[in-house]
Amino acid sequence: MRHGRPSLKIETLQRLHDAESAWRELHDFCQGVSESAFLEDRGLKLIVQKLVEIVGEALKQAEAYDPEITELIPDFRKIVNTRNRIVHGYGTVNYRLLWTIVQTRILMLQASLVAILAVQQAEESEA
Repeated sequence: MRHGRPSLKIETLQRLHDAESAWRELHDFCQGVSESAFLEDRGLKLIVQKLVEIVGEALKQAEAYDPEITELIPDFRKIVNTRNRIVHGYGTVNYRLLWTIVQTRILMLQASLVAILAVQQAEESEA
């Protein structure tokens, strides 16, 4: 452990990178799109749904490698639970709620992931 944070396993870092990449794609797909345009665009809804699933699954797997990761990411459990609701509740996805989650959480989560990955990369450079 350095700088008060645990050193994370390579598998955890890979999953965090996957989650950060998916959030970046979410941002790119949703940038400049209104809620009404999103709700009318079936293709975009499916893309957003899949990317949120990927983020949740990547975080879930990261937790399996390093359980303390839940303390480093705000709303970790909510993100994984959103993934679980999407995956196990097919046909009942509330796209309005999904849009709200993406719009209100995307930058915060992406910033957290980028910060964690940067700290880990800096620690590897020091070693």
